[in-house]
Amino acid sequence: MARLLTVENRALLAAIRRSKPASVAALAALTNRAPSNVTRTLDKLAAVGLVHFEVTGRRKAPRTAAGRIIIEIDPFRQADVIRIVGGSPRGRSRATRHR
Repeated sequence: MARLLTVENRALLAAIRRSKPASVAALAALTNRAPSNVTRTLDKLAAVGLVHFEVTGRRKAPRTAAGRIIIEIDPFRQADVIRIVGGSPRGRSRATRHR
């Protein structure tokens, strides 16, 4: 997860939240990144629950799914938890355990 939260990817997430682009291509143009790079990055962010897509026909509009990320580290055993909270219209919370 930490590898995904680079300065560039945080800027991408902020652009999605701020501008609500109509498509991946619109987001690429807005952020001056190659569409293939944006698509690859969004797929990785979606895989861990940080973004989702609103699909209309062939158009995929990226939307942020996380308002906050909470990491709980247990120093005595391998039971760390990453919790993704809020941000989506449903305000969902999702926790995953990592070892």
